[in-house]
Amino acid sequence: MGPRDRLLIIADMPAQHLPTLTHDAWPSPSRLRVICNETNQGLAHSRNKAMKEATTRHIIFLDDDITPTAYALKEMRDALTAGAHITGTRITAHLQGHHRPWSVATTLAEHAVDVVHDHSDGVMLPPYLALPTVGTHHLTGVPAVPVNCIYVSEAQHRQAGSSHAPVIRLPVDADHCEFSIAKQDYLLYIGRVSRHKGVHEAAAFAAAAGLPLRIAGPAWEKDYFNILVGQYPHTVDCIGEVGPQQRAQLIADARALLVLSQPAQGPFGTE
Repeated sequence: MGPRDRLLIIADMPAQHLPTLTHDAWPSPSRLRVICNETNQGLAHSRNKAMKEATTRHIIFLDDDITPTAYALKEMRDALTAGAHITGTRITAHLQGHHRPWSVATTLAEHAVDVVHDHSDGVMLPPYLALPTVGTHHLTGVPAVPVNCIYVSEAQHRQAGSSHAPVIRLPVDADHCEFSIAKQDYLLYIGRVSRHKGVHEAAAFAAAAGLPLRIAGPAWEKDYFNILVGQYPHTVDCIGEVGPQQRAQLIADARALLVLSQPAQGPFGTE
């Protein structure tokens, strides 16, 4: 680490579960901060928290399985000092105690995989992959790799112009769901706060019903979010992104989960 660098650790776990941090190379306490999430919140929530809590001009994100070399850090620091807004580097990951390139092709070869099930619309697939492959399409339109596709809805199936590919709906693991007879007096929306998701309509419904609307999800469209909060200041309660445990509890306690039709065509259509 350079003399002006700081190390910010976002631990996606309660503080009582945090392992002891013992390492000769840790920076001094004045240059090290450790922040623990109260519950498991997921990668996106933790990275958003890091951006909010960071005090330096630039941020380098590193997951807990990544070891940056001194050379890589120097090159990124030099690029940022020279005026770059975004920079990156090749990485080496720790996988089961071994150092190896983070390569999908290498991982597939080393683990003797029989069939690949792709969920990235072909983005993560190595070129000229010889293994049998199927891909679940999670977007709209025609898949980037329209071979051996699986669709998640009939509407999406029609949008892609497919006639033979199967439709397998997204599963729900009942063991991960909570059930509560006693409900709390709130309605719930879970998802990205976007005009395409009908959040404004959900807030209008909640206001008409005389119930608060808890909104759990990221708000990247700031203008839309500000209009929503400005029009329904006494209705909406934006709690941000939530992890699986908190999400299950929110759904169990809510009077109703609002999932309104999208004004734009999506994977599940507008029917």
